[in-house]
Amino acid sequence: MKRCLATLAPLGQAVLGVLTLLAFLLPATVQAIQPAAVEVVRESLDSAQPQSKEPGLSQTGEAVPQQSAVTSQRRIWLDAYPERSEAILRQLDASLGSAGFDFQEIPLEELVAFVEDTFGFEIILDSNALDEAGIGTDEPVTSSLKDAKLGVALESVLRKLSLTYAVRDGVLTITSENRAQEIACVAIYPVRDLFGSVPDYAALVATIQKCLSANATGDVQVMVVPQRGALVVSGDTAAHQSIQRLIAGLREAPLDDNWQPPVVEDVFGEQGLSGGGQF
Repeated sequence: MKRCLATLAPLGQAVLGVLTLLAFLLPATVQAIQPAAVEVVRESLDSAQPQSKEPGLSQTGEAVPQQSAVTSQRRIWLDAYPERSEAILRQLDASLGSAGFDFQEIPLEELVAFVEDTFGFEIILDSNALDEAGIGTDEPVTSSLKDAKLGVALESVLRKLSLTYAVRDGVLTITSENRAQEIACVAIYPVRDLFGSVPDYAALVATIQKCLSANATGDVQVMVVPQRGALVVSGDTAAHQSIQRLIAGLREAPLDDNWQPPVVEDVFGEQGLSGGGQF
């Protein structure tokens, strides 16, 4: 188990282009997009799709089915290891079941080793953040949570130490809340399927803004790419998870031409959102 922050792997030129553009975006709703940014999003979306996007015949003459809605709606991370990052976030959003977290006064590093061994992804302890907080890797932690999501259970333990987690480049980093906000992630969210014949991206961005402002944790920047029916979002892990849950909830009731932003509780129930941001 590593004890220090990993060196970021080099990002491709297309990813750097998006990051550079996002760095200059003002907090806003619908933005005018440069052609180069549209091309970056197009390439990223196309690379995540099957080669055959429409029904037809293969070279052997067999019928080729239309691409699945699940694939076309998938969030796409612009980081060094996007598939690993998404896999970690899916596991964090999955239930622990009846076993849950049930331990008393075990060292923090033992909890980390348990999660790594059980769920198969890498966890890094941010030694600088722990030192600043006066917390050692042998700090005792206690938890008794059943039928909770892994992310919720882990957050409940870390919050008692004024710590949290962030996911980027295929690893989960345990760090301070302030440092987590600085670990910005960029992802593309295909959203054209949420609308009827006339997409209202401004209304969707306003809904995201409303949801995130409920529990703001860091700066969030949203770029609309209407040419590709997508949002490009830069923000911390908590904000991305909140946006993902919002979009998943909206897919249960796709938007029509008379759509109005929903009340947060209508999508998330009494528990509301975890995470948030500013626009």
